[in-house]
Formats: sequence, structure tokens, C-alpha cells
Amino acid sequence: MFDTIAKPFGWLMMWLYELTGNFGFATILFSLCVTLVLLPFMAKSKKSMMRMSRLTPRMQELQRKHEGNQQKLNEEMARLYREEKVNPMSGCLWSLLPFPILLALYRAVVKPLTIMMGVDSALLASGGAIANKLTELGYAMSNYTSSGNTFYEEIYKAKFISDHWSDFAGLSDKLVQMDYNFLGLDLSATPNWKFWTFDLSAGAWAVIGLFLIPIISAVTGLVFSLISMKTNSVNNQSAQQNSTSKSMLIMSPLMSLWIGFMMPGCLGVYWVANNLLSMLQEFVAGKMLKKDYEAA
Repeated sequence: MFDTIAKPFGWLMMWLYELTGNFGFATILFSLCVTLVLLPFMAKSKKSMMRMSRLTPRMQELQRKHEGNQQKLNEEMARLYREEKVNPMSGCLWSLLPFPILLALYRAVVKPLTIMMGVDSALLASGGAIANKLTELGYAMSNYTSSGNTFYEEIYKAKFISDHWSDFAGLSDKLVQMDYNFLGLDLSATPNWKFWTFDLSAGAWAVIGLFLIPIISAVTGLVFSLISMKTNSVNNQSAQQNSTSKSMLIMSPLMSLWIGFMMPGCLGVYWVANNLLSMLQEFVAGKMLKKDYEAA
């Protein structure tokens, strides 16, 4: 079922790859498309957060007034939200939209043959024409990874097919010779966080550059969080709100760093591009909405 949901994202990635001829640039353009599509929703999220921030003094007053009476406080807070037509959850809900898209893109990227290209899975199954040719030419997953993780096997097969293109070109009209090289990095590979085990014989940049992608992703995520907090916090927040914001400020980049070392490099490139575009979006939207806030 999830493969079906991921197919439109796979088709878009495939079209962008055919347009640019470069997997890295296709990933960046994909991020741009996602940013443009989500722009109205993100603006709505930011507007909701800024309206909530405007209510902070009144919420603090209610908390002082009804201290020790949680039921009355909840009733008064609900009444305040109704009067001001504010949904405290709307900002959070809209901000979660990029994560399902990231998961769908992840599914499409790790299954380039069946989801991005649309190759019939029967051709890859045991006894299929592509599977037989892979066996005949000596394909072995162990040449690509020693972990035994088969989840990324379609990526390894796509690389092998591209390297032996003349042998596979006639087996399916859906096959595309995929090049994962971007700025000298193999975006199909998963970054290795164990820097003390680096084998630099194939080139230092190819290994170290891939290692840096999750780190850059985490740093840009941290900067984006700081900008977002600054543009959202147009009023003094409560101690609890500040504590929550600081926790998210730390946890989000750490999560990005951890996930970046678990996924293929192209997902890290997407995350970096998405963070940079989000910074620009946050800055522009923050400036525009702040004028509305100050007017209110």
C-alpha cells in the first residue's frame, strides 16, 4: 500500500532526473517543488503560531487567575480560543506535513526500479528476465554492503544494471540508466558514521563528503529552528513554552543527524535543500505576517 502512495513521488523524481540528468539536482528540484506546494500550508501554520503568541499574555493571566483550578482554567482557555478563532493544534499539524513526504520520497528512492522507473516486479523476482541476467553477470549484494541489509537492494541492482547497461537495455523499456553521482559523491550509498574505519583508497572526498551530508543537514536544521523560533516568538513566551522550544531546538537536528547516517545520501541532500529553502520561506513569511501581527 505504501508503495502505491510513493508512486507519484517516484514519477516526479524520475521526471526531474530525466530533465536534469543528475540525481542530486533532481533531488534539489524535488525539494523546491515540495516547498512550493506546501507554502500555503506553512504560511497558515506560521499565522496560527503567531496568533497563539499574541494570546500569550492573556493565557498567562488566566493561569494566574485560575491557579489550582484546572477544570476552570481549561474552560476559560477553550473560550479564549473560540473568541479569537484560534486552534492551538493547527500550527503543529501543518508543520508535520513534510514528514510523510520525506517517507514517501524515501520509499521511492530505495526502490528506484519498481517505483521510480515502474519496472514490472515479476522481472526482478526469481526466474524473471532481469533477475536471471543479474545472476548470469555475477551480481552479488555483498559487493555493495557487508551488513546483509536487503532493504536497499534495488538501489544496488540499479547501480549494477547501469554499470552493465548494454546487457540489460533490451529487457524492459522501463529501465533507465541511473547515475547517482553528484559533485563526486555516490548518493545511493549510506554515509558511514564510523570515521575511524574510513577506507580512503577510492578517494578521500568520496568518503568524507558523504560523511559530511548528515552533519550539514543537522547544522542547517539547527539554523532553521533558530530562525523559526525567532519569527514565531513575537511575544514573551512562558517558561514552559521556552523549555519546549529549546527541547525541540536540540532534538530536531539530532534526529536529522541520526537519520542521515541511516539513509542513502540522496535523502540527506533532500533534507539539506529543504532546510535551506525553509529558511528562506520562514524569513519571507515571518516578515510578511509580522506586519499583520503588529497591525492587529
